[in-house]
Amino acid sequence: MSSTRSLPEDPTMLRYVVMRVWHDFLRHRTIDAAASLTFFALLALVPTALALVSGVALFVDDGRDAVEEILVVARYILTPNAVESLRSPLEQMLSLSSPGLAFAIGLWLTLWSLSAYATAFGRAMNTAYEVEEGRRIWKFRGHMMIVTLVLMVSLALIAVILLVTPTLSDAVAGRLGIGRPWTDLYNVLKWPVLVALAVLSVAVLYFFTPNVRPPRLRWVSYGAMVALGGWALATAGFATYVLTVSNYDRFYGWVGGVVVVLLYAYISNFVLIIGGELDSEILRMRQLRRGVKAEEVIPLPMRDTARNHILARNLAWDIRVGRAIRERSLRENGGVLDPDELRRLHLRSEHEQAAADAEREHAAERSEQTDTTSHAPSTP
Repeated sequence: MSSTRSLPEDPTMLRYVVMRVWHDFLRHRTIDAAASLTFFALLALVPTALALVSGVALFVDDGRDAVEEILVVARYILTPNAVESLRSPLEQMLSLSSPGLAFAIGLWLTLWSLSAYATAFGRAMNTAYEVEEGRRIWKFRGHMMIVTLVLMVSLALIAVILLVTPTLSDAVAGRLGIGRPWTDLYNVLKWPVLVALAVLSVAVLYFFTPNVRPPRLRWVSYGAMVALGGWALATAGFATYVLTVSNYDRFYGWVGGVVVVLLYAYISNFVLIIGGELDSEILRMRQLRRGVKAEEVIPLPMRDTARNHILARNLAWDIRVGRAIRERSLRENGGVLDPDELRRLHLRSEHEQAAADAEREHAAERSEQTDTTSHAPSTP
């Protein structure tokens, strides 16, 4: 039986891309990468909630109405008990004595936490393109800060659009003196705007986070469409499952809400990574069709290689010192390479030494006996 898979007679481009994405999934530890992104996403959840709620507290008179609007959005993806468990923390945040300070602190912590998420996403995309991160830590983190600012603006707009529910939009329209047709138009147009903002966020992540420069920025790539489509299906299916089938509240109580958020964040990050893997393999296919040797490595310019040189020097030092230790051990052990052979030689040497000592003792005894015999008086 052959150890290698036979080549298809007519390898189609679609099959090649799909199989490479599958192999990348197995080889690049996508499950672990999605778990890492989930951790950093949830790390940014608390400061984001603080910034969001304190920002709402700056512009509303009655905090209870704002809490209700936030909970209306939360009911789409959380269980009823989990939604109710959020009420008390939200009301406490809205009753802060200095919401402006809380908003500033939450905004800064959100920026820092989301930049950690963008950094982790960049590492995942480096794995997708099979390259090492070459930017120094200060440059890499600074670059991710800029990416995070764009993402924060996009996510803030998404949050505002989601929070402005039909009830709240009618209230705002009444305060501004705008007629009902304008609110109906807003409630219809907000969905295309949400899709556009989501596409922008994914495109920025795919293009700017890895340490390679793709040929051009594709606002709507195949990977982005797969990621957003998969995320939408996962959102709908997961929301249906949570609201109709699951028993998280029965088994976990209020912790069930945390479990739901964890699973939802994990699924979202998983489809994002798969979309990035798909984009990298489609780019590989385009290069192969142009005759570029890309079956092993996708030849793309690197954003920076300073860190790669440092890592190469460190690796060379590790190898050089390790070789010196090995060669010194060889000199001390008489050139023996195998540790088992070295132990056998030591044992044989000990046995030979013991045999030689025994032989010397036996010879000494024979010599003593001979001397005794020669000095004995002869019989007449």
